[in-house]
Amino acid sequence: MKRVFLLTVLLCCAVFIYSHENASYILSDNCFSYLIDLDHHETKELKKNEKITCITSFIDAFEDNNTIIGPFFYNKANYYLVPVHALTPVDSVNVLPEHIITISNNGITKKVIPAYFLEILKTKDIQTLAKYETFFSKSADYRSAVGADNTLLSQMFTDDLFSSSYSFAWGYTVISNAGIKLSNSDTIYFKNIIKQSESMYDCEGIAVKAYEEWNPEENFWNTRVENTTQGKVETFTITIDGDYIRIDNKTRGTHITTVVSVDDATLTELSNVFSSNNCDLSKVSWPHHADGTCELIK
Repeated sequence: MKRVFLLTVLLCCAVFIYSHENASYILSDNCFSYLIDLDHHETKELKKNEKITCITSFIDAFEDNNTIIGPFFYNKANYYLVPVHALTPVDSVNVLPEHIITISNNGITKKVIPAYFLEILKTKDIQTLAKYETFFSKSADYRSAVGADNTLLSQMFTDDLFSSSYSFAWGYTVISNAGIKLSNSDTIYFKNIIKQSESMYDCEGIAVKAYEEWNPEENFWNTRVENTTQGKVETFTITIDGDYIRIDNKTRGTHITTVVSVDDATLTELSNVFSSNNCDLSKVSWPHHADGTCELIK
């Protein structure tokens, strides 16, 4: 597993560290950080209210004593991995509402996926994915890439993927007070959180694309963000609408994506669509908007 962990780290290094951006955070809780080393496993205790400067680099997870933990940022000072769930921007007087935070010290605690996945579920047709993701419009290419019976897609919402090198196929969106990592691995790092209302927050920070033009074969998913110019800060708006969360780039005036919270039974049926083009919709709990409506139930 150490080899897999190193591979995950190297993939993330190649994608993110080029930006050389830093962000400062305050620890909101006591926690442990982890040293990157193949030969031994070393932890370091960090105390609440300690200030940490991190490189804008997002590490999904790794295995510690047979338990999947993460996600993490790099501590700039010594390259320890610092758990994202314990970080809050040092300059922020606000935090995001607890009910939309998707991670804790136990890892992923709330399952949030791209909202358009619900259309795939309702149509019971994997080809619906091609409407939203360019790679999957090329059937021969994607079939050979994802494996027989869409293995990577059908296992996207399980821990099985962490035993492979395909960490970029992980399907959940991570939402924290430190930033957002979309399911396609595009990431927004927060430097300040400004509460506009109970359902709307402006987050100042930087966006980093997951995949650049030099590595198109590794990218199953369309890019949703543009890189923030080095040394600059942009504002990203988070709008909460019941089970749905809309993410926009306020500075550019562009919509990034909409994600939605779902339960495990819904994820199981979505995985069934990916593997067999069929599912049992009677087991699905369709998400609702804040006004109680659900356009998917018809």
